[in-house]
Amino acid sequence: MQAISAQSVTLKTALLSLLWMTMLFAAFSDAVAQSVARPFPADGVIAIFSPQYSPVIVIDGVQRQLTAGAQIRDGNNMIVQPASLSGPDVRVIYKANVQGQIERIWILNADEAQQITSTIPASNIYVTPAAVVVPVPRQ
Repeated sequence: MQAISAQSVTLKTALLSLLWMTMLFAAFSDAVAQSVARPFPADGVIAIFSPQYSPVIVIDGVQRQLTAGAQIRDGNNMIVQPASLSGPDVRVIYKANVQGQIERIWILNADEAQQITSTIPASNIYVTPAAVVVPVPRQ
């Protein structure tokens, strides 16, 4: 009986250690993900995005068309569906194809909106992402 009890304690200790290591790994990986910089294209354009009904969107007050495979990334760099966007205007970087349709949109978070100026230099801009979307007041 005593041997089973010792094995049981050893197994419980091993499982608790594994649980703690998993929790530490999850916390560390989340912290690392928050500090990873995301690159923006050198030919991207900074603009104000007004969420509308897909596939028509409004960028800088002009109606634009999304491509069939358009990709929109939020301030956490997660892909969001165009139809799920609503709310206030936000600052973005976008990229259009040769026909003028919008193929990629990156919604800037608070840190990115503060760091990015009105032009993007030839080299990619790298900024640290945060989880806040910056509303832009209507003028």
